[in-house]
Amino acid sequence: MTAQNPATASREHACRAIRSSRLARLEAQLTELLLPSIRLGVSAVEQDALALGASRFGGMPDMPATLAWPIFADRPMALVAQLSMAELVGLDSQQLLPQSGWLYFFFDASNEAPFEESDDDARCWRVLYHDGPVAELARIEPPEPRHVNNEFRPFALGYRVEQTLPSYGSTLLDEVMLDDAQQADYEKLSFSLNESPPLPGAEKSSTLQRGLGRIHHWLIGDPIHRVLGHPEHFQLDPRVDWQRLEEHRSVVTTPDQHTQQAAREWLLLLQADTFKEGPDWLWGDNATLYFGIRREDLAARNFSAVQWTIECG
Repeated sequence: MTAQNPATASREHACRAIRSSRLARLEAQLTELLLPSIRLGVSAVEQDALALGASRFGGMPDMPATLAWPIFADRPMALVAQLSMAELVGLDSQQLLPQSGWLYFFFDASNEAPFEESDDDARCWRVLYHDGPVAELARIEPPEPRHVNNEFRPFALGYRVEQTLPSYGSTLLDEVMLDDAQQADYEKLSFSLNESPPLPGAEKSSTLQRGLGRIHHWLIGDPIHRVLGHPEHFQLDPRVDWQRLEEHRSVVTTPDQHTQQAAREWLLLLQADTFKEGPDWLWGDNATLYFGIRREDLAARNFSAVQWTIECG
């Protein structure tokens, strides 16, 4: 028997969840809003256990000599994630991501006021892309002066296709016309699409590490890390923040109709959630990092156009 396509299986699962929910009468509208994402699961791992070029959160990057480690305020930024496109290509049903190469996500965890500077040259985040053979990569250490807040321990990644709905409060839900009484039903439905994170393969983490990971998921709850799909948010939609930054406007300004409409062109490139045993990438409580890119820039592989925002719960 031929295995079912992961994206098809996840969409069928989501459609069944919608039909069996208290919002079943909105099935057509909600189904239209579904977006596939690549859910990421993490497990602590020793740096040396990761193959050259393997995906990871934290740790040291494997980069070619043609890429320089990003610097902010005279200090090297932290590596948030290194993603191998070869590991993701079979899960990207929309074929939005590059089919080969690596994406490197950096930000400065020592910066206490990341949005005070609007100049692109002063941004405290960078996303780099390299496409070439593994032989061009080398595992590199950050340049001096290193900063303790910008060095995260490494985590191996596991993957699964997962469908997503816009978070309640997103302008994408304006046409659905949910009333206040339906908010809890919608949030319950949306959260039900988030299953337990997929743990990395045994070759990337020990039996003990995987066992501790399962216990953590059971006792504490699951962080939401993903590539593509709708971002999970409890405040303002990150798409609006990305658009305001693109317009060189402060993220605290009230978005007008143009900004809210333009925000719909942004795609979630990476959502990196707080997890208690992981990197401390927050200044407030329970921060989530969001990296976004416009559809046209992703198609053009213009990763210098990525914008970044953070939400603290």
